[in-house]
Amino acid sequence: MKMLGGRKEKGQLINQAFLNPQFFALSSGGPRVTDSQGVPWQGSFVNANGDLTVDLRSNIAAESRAKIVYEYLIQFTTDPLVVDTLRFLMTREVAHFQMFSAALATIEPNFPPGVLQGDPRFTHVYFNMSSGEGARGPWNEGQGPWPKGENWVFVEDPIKHVMATAALKKQPVEGTKQTPEAVDKADHELSRRRKQQVDGAVPPGAARWSDYGATSDPPK
Repeated sequence: MKMLGGRKEKGQLINQAFLNPQFFALSSGGPRVTDSQGVPWQGSFVNANGDLTVDLRSNIAAESRAKIVYEYLIQFTTDPLVVDTLRFLMTREVAHFQMFSAALATIEPNFPPGVLQGDPRFTHVYFNMSSGEGARGPWNEGQGPWPKGENWVFVEDPIKHVMATAALKKQPVEGTKQTPEAVDKADHELSRRRKQQVDGAVPPGAARWSDYGATSDPPK
């Protein structure tokens, strides 16, 4: 709140930060490996999933949040040099967003994340969970993000639908041209390709942590 109180209060806050005993006593004026609240750095700060497409999407989201933070910070100062600095840093977030997006586009297929494909019985089904007037749009009606000939399937009465399909165990494939057989085939092919990528990342002759599956096809 002091940052919003004018130049005098901003200056006082900056002065207090530099005079904070911890700033000199604990780090001799050097950077402390903490977050903005003073919490020490820890391994949980590393957001890695093991799937490159997931990690890239996480990076894209992080760049988006950082860009908005710089927008807010620019509103807190009238110093033209500070504004220029913040605008430069904000623009770098935009550049990083573009880089991660371009890297994600080079991975095919990159959706859905991971190896296993979605169950075709449910990939295109949308259940009306609204109590009252619902919202309709390209996220739950029409063609959606799929190729021509595929579409969302809107279930107006979920309870009635669940009863009619024996708790969805008899849910038919609707709205998509995919079949369970085609999905199973894709799962095996993507699993094989992922195994090749992992094996190829290990230098020849290097020790492996396990030889399981080294000479066999991926388990079904």
